[in-house]
Amino acid sequence: MLTSRRAADRAVDQGRPLPRWVKTTVRRWGWSDLSSLVRTIAALGPDVVHLQYQTAAFAMHPAIATLPLWLRAVTRDGARPRFVTTFHDLRPPYLFPKAGPARHIPVALLAATSDAVVLTTPEQRSAPPLRLLDRFRVGLAARLAYIPIGANVEPTVPRRSHFGSAAAADRPLLVYFGFPNHSKGVDTLLAALARVRLHHPSVQLVLLGGGVGDSDPTNRAYADELHALVGALDLTAAVTWTGFLSPTEISRWLQAADLCVLPFRDGATWQRGSLLAALAHACPIITTHPPSRSPALPLSRPPAVPPTPSHPHTLTLSHSGLGPGGEKYPSLRHGENVWLVPPDDPVELARAVDALLTDGERRAALGRAARSTAAYFSWETIAARHLSLYANLIERSETTSS
Repeated sequence: MLTSRRAADRAVDQGRPLPRWVKTTVRRWGWSDLSSLVRTIAALGPDVVHLQYQTAAFAMHPAIATLPLWLRAVTRDGARPRFVTTFHDLRPPYLFPKAGPARHIPVALLAATSDAVVLTTPEQRSAPPLRLLDRFRVGLAARLAYIPIGANVEPTVPRRSHFGSAAAADRPLLVYFGFPNHSKGVDTLLAALARVRLHHPSVQLVLLGGGVGDSDPTNRAYADELHALVGALDLTAAVTWTGFLSPTEISRWLQAADLCVLPFRDGATWQRGSLLAALAHACPIITTHPPSRSPALPLSRPPAVPPTPSHPHTLTLSHSGLGPGGEKYPSLRHGENVWLVPPDDPVELARAVDALLTDGERRAALGRAARSTAAYFSWETIAARHLSLYANLIERSETTSS
């Protein structure tokens, strides 16, 4: 694994020593770092180079988008490693002021020059950089694969069911998991919490996550705003900020939660690792409508509690997109595997929290369905899909060179 020195230093600071197979080869992911990166890859001589691309993780800089071209330039085609890019997002990097649509060119170039393009959700296929390739008739179909991300924290011990118990009634526990950046809607959650306390004065909110992240410099300012909001709403005694926790500690909090509340400002999607972690822990989840989706049912009229599935690990699928083999991705279904509310609506969010805190049967049903949905995103399945993709690329490479 090749990463930046900054990421490595952060891991060490958090008490996570780097394995021997992790190499720190770059400082800032800029143009000056490309030559050392290419030299390191050439010295290692891999069959496949797999780039995990997320625009902000590379400092919003376009240089990394040219890496496939650099590797083509310095290696013979027969010896060239096959290049795979997983797009965790397709946001445009920064080029220059008022760049406009030209900002999509680096991401489009990266997709066009990769031997395989991996998308984590079907919705990504309509992103502007890929539409730009369609416009210029750059074929993607033969190089495109859909492989979801998995839960970033997996359960450590079986979930303890305490729905309807005195613990849930006397001291309800809400949990939020993730970096508190602007897109997560934590300010909406705090405003909703102030309303919930009118009916549940002992309710507690635990904000799980370490710091503010490093991908976006605005995260620090947003975190400062949240701390000020906690004081302004008189929530100091009701809110706990955990800071960095180990996966085991995060898992214990998720298992203890009466509700996991994830009020994403841009709607819930399968790109949210915190959502997948909550599903894997069988949490009853309140989250926000996926982009461009209307509510499945009016929120003032809750659906009937679904029955306990006869096969807990059998997944009910719906028409939310096609996976790598043509199978359908699961969907978020209001009142079945999650509880959906509109984004940026503290009043509706407070109503949902209040309703579910007083309905243990419904929370239990949501938790069972969450566990069933999580089966689709197991790491074993994800690993098998990647190995199959690598094997196909290497086989095609050997066939071409022979």
